[in-house]
Amino acid sequence: MTHAGDLAPESLLFALPKGRMADQTLELLQAAGLPLPAGDQGRRLILNSTDGALRYVMAKPVDVPTYVEYGAADLGVCGLDTLRESRRQVYEPLLLPFGRCRLSLAGPADQPDVPLRYASQPRVATKYPNLTEEFFRARGSTPKSSRSTAPSNLARWLASPTISWT
Repeated sequence: MTHAGDLAPESLLFALPKGRMADQTLELLQAAGLPLPAGDQGRRLILNSTDGALRYVMAKPVDVPTYVEYGAADLGVCGLDTLRESRRQVYEPLLLPFGRCRLSLAGPADQPDVPLRYASQPRVATKYPNLTEEFFRARGSTPKSSRSTAPSNLARWLASPTISWT
């Protein structure tokens, strides 16, 4: 547990993503000359940098935009897909050279002659309901989205969507 006395309140608080992007983010910060979190600080929620100039919170990538928008962190790193899906009101100062994402649209193999653009209300299983709705509305369709974090091939069988977007 972090204690208020352990923190330098004037230092920046940086929300870093846990998981796949964590190592690449730390490498980028180091290459930029920023101090990294000091060694193993146990189960602390907020980590001090080696020189005390910065503080870091390791967060789920989906939480990073929320922390920044509400001022719990001064800046953060997350994927553009996560940022756009969250619809948080934050600045996007730069695209990073890692963590690339591509959203893919897949339909049933047994209907190859039916273009998806003709579906007025496609049923979609997706991890990104906001981005899915924006995509289809821009093309004149109104999707019926169901949120799914299951792999797209599994989501097809479970929810029987017309298409899956992951």
